[in-house]
Amino acid sequence: MTHTRTFALVVVLLVALSVVAGPVSAHANLDSSTPANGAQVESVPEAVELSFTGDGIQSAEVAVIGPDDEDISGAVSVDGTDRQQVTVPIDTAGDASGMYVVEWEVLADDGHTTSGSFFFTVGDGPADREVILDTLEDGVEAGTSWAEAVANGLLLGAIVGLFGMAVAFKTAVMPVVAGRSHAGTGTLQRRAFRLCAALVGGLVAAVLAVGLVQLRLFGPLSAETAEGFLASSLGLVWSIQLLSAVGLLAAVLFSVRRAAGTDTRPRPPLKAIAVGTFVVAAGVAATSHSATAVDGLLGGGVGLLHILGAGLWAGGLLAVWVAVSGLDQQSSMASRIRIVGRIVRRYAVLAVAGVALLLSTGLFFASWHVGGAAGLRDTQYGLLLLGKLSGVAVGLAIGGYHHFVVLPRLEGRPSLLSRLRGDPAATDGGSPAGLDRFGRTLRLEIGVLAVVVLLSGIVTATAPAAVALDAGEDTSEQIETTFDDAAGIESHIELQPTAAAADDELRLQDGQPVVVDVRFERDGDPVSATDGLELRATALDGGTNMNFDVEQHDDRYSAVITLPETGAWELRLVGDPDGVFGSVSLDVTVGGDPQSEASNEASDDDGGHDHEHDHGAGDLSEDPLQVGGVLVGIYGLLAVGYQAQALTGRAEEGDGEEG
Repeated sequence: MTHTRTFALVVVLLVALSVVAGPVSAHANLDSSTPANGAQVESVPEAVELSFTGDGIQSAEVAVIGPDDEDISGAVSVDGTDRQQVTVPIDTAGDASGMYVVEWEVLADDGHTTSGSFFFTVGDGPADREVILDTLEDGVEAGTSWAEAVANGLLLGAIVGLFGMAVAFKTAVMPVVAGRSHAGTGTLQRRAFRLCAALVGGLVAAVLAVGLVQLRLFGPLSAETAEGFLASSLGLVWSIQLLSAVGLLAAVLFSVRRAAGTDTRPRPPLKAIAVGTFVVAAGVAATSHSATAVDGLLGGGVGLLHILGAGLWAGGLLAVWVAVSGLDQQSSMASRIRIVGRIVRRYAVLAVAGVALLLSTGLFFASWHVGGAAGLRDTQYGLLLLGKLSGVAVGLAIGGYHHFVVLPRLEGRPSLLSRLRGDPAATDGGSPAGLDRFGRTLRLEIGVLAVVVLLSGIVTATAPAAVALDAGEDTSEQIETTFDDAAGIESHIELQPTAAAADDELRLQDGQPVVVDVRFERDGDPVSATDGLELRATALDGGTNMNFDVEQHDDRYSAVITLPETGAWELRLVGDPDGVFGSVSLDVTVGGDPQSEASNEASDDDGGHDHEHDHGAGDLSEDPLQVGGVLVGIYGLLAVGYQAQALTGRAEEGDGEEG
């Protein structure tokens, strides 16, 4: 019942932590700034302040480019109390009027960089169209860092293999083979040691590779960069991981030295491997998307359980493979079949626990990071996740085939298919060919799960779908409408940037300069206005009227507008394209989205800070994916209990083990 109680504790902890989960946001994204994006101020401010959502900031680079294209920024500082706040002083000696562009790049706690730019204007001069459009092109880097993906994939593979190998070899293999022939046990020990030694070497190499990738994020390779990296929280976690990996390597070498000069083979230090890989896995979880975006305890805990679950399932298979392929060929076929059956039944308890942890925690990850069906369908993160889920499904199918078909055939019991068809028990699996077939499908399952682990490494190096969707939100609105039906003239109007809205309204941000581009066509060919174009704006609530200058660039007419009042406005374009006089109007709303305002008010009521960014549900009862995660965990608890009870029952009744 030890397995059941342990797994029950995990489920209870998962439920308890879920209740206190807060809003979710991975990466560090610019939430607001002072001066604000597009703001018009009377004089150059003494400093620019940037507020980020999601992760804390490890390091930041900010450049403020003045009207004369000179960088006038000072030394950047990250607030020691609130590491989501970044400040950069400005040289105000010139105090020149014009547009100022702020270019920023930050490294967040999850080891990923985001970058972008915004602008503000000093004085009454007009905003520049090209500068505005340039700042709209920058944003979150939603792609994949392939160097990081490879390093993370190798690290996860070594962790999963070592942890599962150590646990399964200790609890599923050795209790079965202990006390049997010295030669057979020695062969298994030797094979297990070689595999563990290779994985430990891979672990050390992977930790070093991850450290190199993270170091490069802090700057060029130098002693100063290394000092800054090691002084950061990322560097601290990496240092602990490196010490653990090197400690495992020392334990392996000590086993070799202890066995030297004796007639015994070096044995894998299973306990040291389990503890060491647990520490390294905890470091991976502590710097994951979830730990830095949800909550250090909840996100890191769920991430750690996810990795350990993969270890129990995929890594445990390595121990089974070592045992099956290293069986003493001098033993009788009946004896080898009994050994395989007992090992697989013991491993089944670990595998069920691992799969349950994987699926349960995976549902939490989906809730936090996917961002709905669009996140799965339209983002690289979502497509990678679908590939990972497909691999898991294939692995489960092969595992089910082993458990319900192969194992009963080996033991001369009716398989599930035989019972469904009413066929007699098939015993042909008890031949050498049957064991060989089991070995081949076992290797196939290991190969499939190895691909899944490598895909997991790519997922960790990719911006979560919810972040990518935010970064890829359309910030422009294109309208095609008829200018003059009789003359066959169409107008094509584009506004940039626009604000996201819960309804179909055309919404602009309050105080944000907006680029308005207009083209006219007749029968698909561009036409020009004979006497130019006028752009008029009228506040429908207050009656404010404004006229904006419109400049012509070939067949495009452009204006930069800033509407000073919130509420409903009418934009009217008046001109004579191809000599046909007329006008076309647009209704726009200036101000925040009511849905966003309600969300912000709720956040304020809950005591959250004003730069929180919600990508997930904080209330367990309102999120079906999180509810599903808990239910899968409970089902897994019951399944583990059933498997453990069945194993205990077989042990009490005896299963025909050789004396």
